[in-house]
Amino acid sequence: MPGTRLKVFAGCVTTVDVTKAKVLELRPGDAMLFRADLIVCGMMYDDVNYRLHSYVTVRGRRRKNQTSSLV
Repeated sequence: MPGTRLKVFAGCVTTVDVTKAKVLELRPGDAMLFRADLIVCGMMYDDVNYRLHSYVTVRGRRRKNQTSSLV
């Protein structure tokens, strides 16, 4: 959706350092792929905003069902 924003914390793995926050602007059709240890958060919107989340399963790596890192 136009105006979609995602906040990431560069280099932060276990704790958030707000001085490292970066806001990424996404356009319709954009896709993001990032490591599970990157700390991210959505942003507040005045209008309805839809995002699709999915997970890549890698053979030999285990992940608890219905969870993501640090959540």
